[in-house]
Amino acid sequence: MWSLSRSWGWSKEDCILHALPLHHIHGIVNALHCAHFNGARVDFLSPFSPQKIWKRLQEGDVTLFMGVPTMYAHLLSWYDSVSSSEQASMREAASGLRLFVCGSAACPAPVMKRWQDVTGHRLLERYGMTELGMALSNPLKGERRQNSVGIPLPGVDVKIVESPTQQGITSSVETPLAGSHKPTRPGDPSLHVPRGPGELRVRGETLFKEYWGMPDETNAAFDDNGYFKTGDTAVLEGAPPYYRILGRTNVDIIKSGGYTISALEIESCILEHPAVAECAVVGLPDEIHGQVVAAVAACSDGSSLSLDDLREFCKDILAAYKMPQRLRVVSSIQRNAMGKVNKMDLVKLFPDGV
Repeated sequence: MWSLSRSWGWSKEDCILHALPLHHIHGIVNALHCAHFNGARVDFLSPFSPQKIWKRLQEGDVTLFMGVPTMYAHLLSWYDSVSSSEQASMREAASGLRLFVCGSAACPAPVMKRWQDVTGHRLLERYGMTELGMALSNPLKGERRQNSVGIPLPGVDVKIVESPTQQGITSSVETPLAGSHKPTRPGDPSLHVPRGPGELRVRGETLFKEYWGMPDETNAAFDDNGYFKTGDTAVLEGAPPYYRILGRTNVDIIKSGGYTISALEIESCILEHPAVAECAVVGLPDEIHGQVVAAVAACSDGSSLSLDDLREFCKDILAAYKMPQRLRVVSSIQRNAMGKVNKMDLVKLFPDGV
């Protein structure tokens, strides 16, 4: 709790409007336990309702809100549906909060930009898992970079282990472990060389001990130095260097023609298309290229989309090898309570890769 309290500026004066599920670390730890740890107030609102969220924000005294990208998208949709005078009241209310946090899935660039345009707030994105709590975060004060999850939180030790195709080189960026309580900041000497892509591995005081009653799975989840294998592919890039999650190695990393492609990057591009309301990108097996890029998209009301239209839109943004080769248009993309998509199910929409 001290790590998140320090990094996100929690205090007893805070009031968080809590609309997240309580079966996930986002809702339990980030939103609830952090508030209790600091003696802050928690106002629950369930189930999630964009109209009720906006109404509660307009009543005042809320200082924090945490949500998943789909929540922010729905809030923006409701904002667009009301009168200009009501929008002005909403903007004023949202601007009065001190922090909006977004997580559990990558926030699409259009949602990030629009939220900032409407509220004046840049969403703070961070990275964590049930097994390790929160590990990385964009700063409370400082640059919050698009498509980035920032730097290691205090007490967290992170490294990137590159794949065998990259000669098995291991590079790491370490931050102080338990007891030092010294936060790592952008510009520290330990954060100076871009690394990856490779598997993100994490060690620290919030890391879980074991999968209960599953010793083999527990042993397989850690490397010889006690780092947890997250199963996520990441890179360390930029100046100052921040971590960027390319996606789950088994579903979001596409290997096509010798290239390593991030499905999340392509999704972010497709979502810029004015006809697209939702999208997800997967890799389909291909005898020649290994995998090819396939997109599943849900269109905005009254809109249509063809593969040719999509490729024409993307050609000035994406490299040729990242361009979608297949497209399925659906009415909606099913998500779980945390806004995540089961991509293994989406692959079934392309029988025989067609």
